[in-house]
Amino acid sequence: MKRVTKSVTALLLALVLSLTLLPAQALAADTAPAQTTYIGSYVNPAYAGKIGIPRRQSTLSVQTAQITQPKKAGTVYTSEAAAAVDLRKQMVSRSETMSVTLRSASKDVETIALNLWNLAMDHVEGSGTTGDYLRWQFAAMTCSVAGESLDSGYRYTFTYVPDTTYSDTMWFTTAAQEAALTNYIRNTILPQLSLSGKTTYQKVQAIYNWITANVKYDYSHLSDPTYLLQYTAYAAAVQKKAVCQGYANLFYRLANDAGVDCRIITGKAYNGTQTEDHAWNIVRMEDEKYYCLDATWDAGLKPENYEYFLKGLTSFSRDHRAETDKLNTPYWTQYQSRTSATDYKASSAPTVTGGNDAQGRPTLKWNAVSGAAKYEVYRARSKDGDYIKYSTTTGTSYTNTSYIENGNTYYYKVRALDANGTAGAWSSVVSVTYKQTLPAPTVTGGNDAQGRPTLKWNAVSGAAKYEVYRARSMNGDYIKYSTVTGTSYTNISYIENGNTYYYKVRALDANGTAGPWSDVVAVTCRLGLTAPSVTGGNDAQGRPTLKWNAVSGAAKYEVYRARSMNGDYIKYSTVTGTSYTNISYIENGNTYYYKVRALKSDGTTGAWSSIVSVTYRKPAAATVASGKCGDNASWKLDTAGTLTISGTGATYDFFDDYNCTAPWYDAELRLQIKKVVVEKGITYVGTRAFYDCSEMTSVSLPTTLETMGADVFMYCTGLTSVTIPDGVTFISGDFFLGCTSLKSVTLPDSLRDIGGCTFMYCTSLTSVRLPATLLSISWQMFKDCTSLTSVTIPRGTVEVKKEAFDGCTSLKNVTFTGSAADWKGVTIRPGNTALTSAAIKCTGSTVLTAPTLTLSVSKKGQPTLKWSAVSGAAGYQLWRSYDGGDDYGPSYRWLANNDKTATSYTVPTDYLKKGRTYTFKVRAVTSSGAVGSFSKEVTFTYNPAASLAAPTVTAGLDDQGYPALTWPAVPDAARYEVYRAASEDGNFAQLAAVTSNSYTNSAVLTDGAAYYYKVRALDSDGEAGSFSDVVSVTYTARPALVASGKCGDSASWKLDADGVLTISGIGAMDNYSYSINAPWYGLAVEEAVIEQGITSIGSSAFRSCAALTSVTIPSSVTTIGDDAFYCCENLLSATIPSGVSSIGFHAFIGCDSLICVVIPESVISIGQGVFASCSKLAKVVLLDGISEIPTSAFFNCKKLTEITIPNTIESIGANAFAACDGLTGIAIPRSVTEIDSMAFEGCHTSVYVDQDNNQYCSINGALYNKEKTILYYAGRITEGKYDIPEGTQSIGDFAFAGSDLLTHVTIPTSTTNIGGYAFSNCANLLSVEIPDGVTNLPHSAFYNCAQLGNITLPKSIKSIGRYVFDRCRSLTDVYYGGTAAEWLAISVADRNDPLLNAALHCTGQSASRLDVPAMTLGEDCSDGKPTVWWPAVTGAERYEIWRAQAASDGSAPAASAYTLIVSADVTFHKDTTAEADTWYYYKVRAVSGSTYSDFSQAARRYCEAPPTMDTPEITSLELDDSGKPVLTWRTVEGAARYQVFRSEDDGFSYSPMGTVLPTGSDTITWTDTTAVSGTGYYYGVGCYDDNGHYSSFGGGEWWVTAR
Repeated sequence: MKRVTKSVTALLLALVLSLTLLPAQALAADTAPAQTTYIGSYVNPAYAGKIGIPRRQSTLSVQTAQITQPKKAGTVYTSEAAAAVDLRKQMVSRSETMSVTLRSASKDVETIALNLWNLAMDHVEGSGTTGDYLRWQFAAMTCSVAGESLDSGYRYTFTYVPDTTYSDTMWFTTAAQEAALTNYIRNTILPQLSLSGKTTYQKVQAIYNWITANVKYDYSHLSDPTYLLQYTAYAAAVQKKAVCQGYANLFYRLANDAGVDCRIITGKAYNGTQTEDHAWNIVRMEDEKYYCLDATWDAGLKPENYEYFLKGLTSFSRDHRAETDKLNTPYWTQYQSRTSATDYKASSAPTVTGGNDAQGRPTLKWNAVSGAAKYEVYRARSKDGDYIKYSTTTGTSYTNTSYIENGNTYYYKVRALDANGTAGAWSSVVSVTYKQTLPAPTVTGGNDAQGRPTLKWNAVSGAAKYEVYRARSMNGDYIKYSTVTGTSYTNISYIENGNTYYYKVRALDANGTAGPWSDVVAVTCRLGLTAPSVTGGNDAQGRPTLKWNAVSGAAKYEVYRARSMNGDYIKYSTVTGTSYTNISYIENGNTYYYKVRALKSDGTTGAWSSIVSVTYRKPAAATVASGKCGDNASWKLDTAGTLTISGTGATYDFFDDYNCTAPWYDAELRLQIKKVVVEKGITYVGTRAFYDCSEMTSVSLPTTLETMGADVFMYCTGLTSVTIPDGVTFISGDFFLGCTSLKSVTLPDSLRDIGGCTFMYCTSLTSVRLPATLLSISWQMFKDCTSLTSVTIPRGTVEVKKEAFDGCTSLKNVTFTGSAADWKGVTIRPGNTALTSAAIKCTGSTVLTAPTLTLSVSKKGQPTLKWSAVSGAAGYQLWRSYDGGDDYGPSYRWLANNDKTATSYTVPTDYLKKGRTYTFKVRAVTSSGAVGSFSKEVTFTYNPAASLAAPTVTAGLDDQGYPALTWPAVPDAARYEVYRAASEDGNFAQLAAVTSNSYTNSAVLTDGAAYYYKVRALDSDGEAGSFSDVVSVTYTARPALVASGKCGDSASWKLDADGVLTISGIGAMDNYSYSINAPWYGLAVEEAVIEQGITSIGSSAFRSCAALTSVTIPSSVTTIGDDAFYCCENLLSATIPSGVSSIGFHAFIGCDSLICVVIPESVISIGQGVFASCSKLAKVVLLDGISEIPTSAFFNCKKLTEITIPNTIESIGANAFAACDGLTGIAIPRSVTEIDSMAFEGCHTSVYVDQDNNQYCSINGALYNKEKTILYYAGRITEGKYDIPEGTQSIGDFAFAGSDLLTHVTIPTSTTNIGGYAFSNCANLLSVEIPDGVTNLPHSAFYNCAQLGNITLPKSIKSIGRYVFDRCRSLTDVYYGGTAAEWLAISVADRNDPLLNAALHCTGQSASRLDVPAMTLGEDCSDGKPTVWWPAVTGAERYEIWRAQAASDGSAPAASAYTLIVSADVTFHKDTTAEADTWYYYKVRAVSGSTYSDFSQAARRYCEAPPTMDTPEITSLELDDSGKPVLTWRTVEGAARYQVFRSEDDGFSYSPMGTVLPTGSDTITWTDTTAVSGTGYYYGVGCYDDNGHYSSFGGGEWWVTAR
């Protein structure tokens, strides 16, 4: 046959590149390769002799040069493999210079350089890597090596540069061409081929067909060896013409992208007239063997005429010879033995029909396939479900005898395999429904001789065994109790006399196929043992005792106890006698309830006795002395040496210098005190309360304690340890002074201040952890604590005061919970050598960097501090210190700063004393209260200049009746401030700042009210003088007067009787705020007319003008300020003139009557939330000019149906259109380059993207990236089913969030990533199948999908994040593609209880083993005892339940921690041995003889002790005058303290905010002083009793936004 001759001028051969490195100065064995550059050249032998390169280059010139040490790269690798990965990434990006740094013990740089290069271009079989492809992209390569000697080994930097000596370009293709190629393959070729779901043969055939039909041989450049593009896949795919190397490269790229393993082979080929260099491919097929293909020589032929498609070596080698020279193709020898000798043959698909056998089981039949040696049968539960291999057979029929249930439909497909195992094509899918024929048995019930329930039934034809199920009610939950082969059953276990039980039975054939249920029969248990007669009492120690009569036939007795008559009874003892004493788990004064029953030797139980109650009455110790120790507090000392203080409120202070010692201070009493118990209700323990109680060894303090006096435990030399309870905020000085035996002390984080000398002379104290909220370590706090070896100091510490650690000779280790930078900012006073000499370990990281602090002084001597802004700071703390001249030394105090975000502070002169020197420092604070590092200190001596004189003010009324003030000019005054109050001693607020000597108060006045005024002067630096005397004026309203005043430097206002507000003048209006209202605030403004000349509308100018319906804005206005029309709920329209350039933050938020808005071209910026919550806004037109739609711009505009976005918009922010329910479509112009993932959350609008947009595109109203691989937003979903297109690789955050109509979603097999919240709040989503390849489900992916009933998870899943299935309350079934053991290895974060409680179906489980039980947790845990359930497993004889406690950190326990707690033939277990308030993990496995199933997934359960208190009821949540949330709730009887919780994330997670103590009133009020303006919060409250028991959580739905 004649072949077309195709001369190949540039073959690409495999790259083991020739490297000759001959340094001018050879290295001696002991010489480090430092200060030398080695330069050698790698030459690709495929181009030798073709583009100016000799076939073999014998030597290369080597240059030597002195160099500096190699640059320390960002990453220094210690392994060649890791360095090669980095090098490979640089090659893929077509870098012109590629370098990696490697640390090695070897000096053989030539070998290392070659190893790195070959590893970078390695081809890893089956991984989809493209190593072969990279080998054929350059002609030659230069390598330089720089090295330096280290203490151990050497560090080298290898630099590789494509050499242009032999060609005009470094790489054959540019990075842009490679990107264009990748885009063309993925968006054009592969979608055309539609390879998803196809067999390997079908994929290879489709790729080969495309190349041979579309790529032409490039004859035009055969004579031009420098035209390198002809060798590339880019030329073959995009330009549609190439030489053989281009064909081979393109096939290699397409095959790898399709998941088919392929290699590029080079060698010689005979074309009929001559032998020439050539390139082709080998590809691995289903039989794991490789076959040869030559698309170049089959190009242009029809598939039926192919000569070189999937050929074996026998036929292919007739005219193809692969080169085995290791210089050229080193890997061919690895594949020669794996390449088939014979040609590939594809088997045809069988034709399958389905039906049922005589027993109704599914059967399949198919025709014999030529060449088939056997057939594989696969089954699934749905047509598009996961198919699992069920059988391999040599015949042409199959009957499904196992794992089938009556009425279920199953789906099957079959394929043939030849003798070599090569698989053919699949048959069509056929479905068959199982229609069983076993009848239901007829069951009768009765009792045996012992009164136990018995059942009998007729034999069922075809039955191999029977299953017996039992329930406690006719319609209750039936649990399998037995599997028998006979026709009767006696229930001998888990029965109680007098109880009625309900039974039903069904037959199963030999294959385990079950028939229908029998009718339910009821049987009452009638056991013979009588109930014992029990009496109760107390023994000599007051403990409860029981006695009862002997019961005939009884072998033993069980004693049960409860805490109430109708409570949950728990077994406390089993005895053979007729008496019992309760000696454990009893508390004095508690009443306990008991009942007893007899048991026979076989365990059969008798009837219960009557319940008897007994109170534990422990004999009390005799009182030695007693009396009062407070207004409502008393004390007593008993013979056991226990001093008890009880009552409420504070004890007295006891000062011995006033002859007022504690009443027990007398030596005769004091030395008897061994133990002190301060009972709940005491809030303060007074000074010297236990002074010199040297025999006291322990003390118990209550949770009601708030503060304690000084010297409380002074010289208590026998005291060894103390715990200060949480809630105590302050303890005074000398607290533990002289407690020489004190070894440990626990200090709560509520403790903010500890007095001086607190631990002085505590010589046994070894270590202390100081509270996290402590700000300073007081004077001589640990003086002479000679055993103190370690101390933990909190991050927020400001200073360590004088001699705090003086004499701490053993102090070696100091742990500081902040960073080293934070520690540098702590001021350490003299006398702390022990501290500064110790080892300091800083365990935290810097939260915020230190500001740079500067100080300036006004000409009047007043200091102003300024500091640099710190990124991430929510506020700043400014601290001041001065030397007080006493023994305690200087001390820092916090200077309050009302403006948290300000970066300057002028120190009030009231805080300063003339001639005194002050030191200042500042640090930043986060919104959560975490502190940053301190600045350096600055010092200042106060020497004030004379201040401005106080004005002399006179007051009267002007001609309109308004209060008018005048005063003479004050020398050096630049302006004046006017203040007003409602009374002479009231709170004065600033009204105005004026430059004239007069002021008229014309706004916010009440007829007949008296107003009080004072004035002060300020100089040009803003320094204020003294206030004038207070003057008063009574306002008398005069009818028909017009309100008016100033509203800017050159702007004024007036309001007429018709409610028309007119603003006139020139320039800007004043800006206002929540604290400084506009002068017309509160007046009935119905219309606003702003006249020409006004240039800006001030911030909050018309805030909350509820009566305002219209506004006229002139063309002179250029700026509309923040909150300008905030909540003008009746504003119908606002025409924005063309001169406006910016509209501020929240400018029109809450304008409920606004219908249409047009934003002109002149506007270049709009603020966040500008039109948020405009509930009637229907149309918005944005003209060219604006570049950004900011965060929440149109949030919650429910009626918005139309918006025009201009082609100048570049970004759309978070929540920009969130909750815009009425918006059905939105057009995204080509200019948009960034859209936040939450931009359309809850909007459900269709998105249409301009086809010229370079970043995004749209498909059926959904938003995608340009490549259509990332689905950002699903758009408007109008029907229940949604199919995500094949090719989608990633589903973005919030993509389907809140899609209420969505019931089913199909996720394609191409998807490997699902974003956070992707399907959250899809209320009607019923089921989801996650495709194989997805490895992680991130935070809240399916949160609150309330109707989600089942989910299919692939074997590839490795982790499931927090809240993924939280609130999925309908989730009952989880289908997992792996085994139960593999399921247990998945990392599942917390708040996924619905997932863990659902029934688990492991479809990857071996059919030869027992199924894994799908364990769930019982809901009732009111008694603190968990219950676990699981459905019966076919073939199981019994079940083992294993249990473990949670690890110490609360995480899941290790596998070795589980212990067997029960083995029984039931399918539930109540764990009566579990302790309340403890986390337990349970797992179960089925057992049949010696066969065990895998363990179920672990189920976690925490059962709290029954609450002793009601849940706190929240009654209100409001804002105070400063905009802070105020929470009020009803008090709960028995509550010792309350815990307030707060959430900022829609109630997902709550954080504790503080502890609140009872106030004695019916309600309690708490103010959230840390709330941030503009942030929404959820609140809840819980409470604790004296024993620390917690009530249930109250609230959660209470929400408010702080101002």
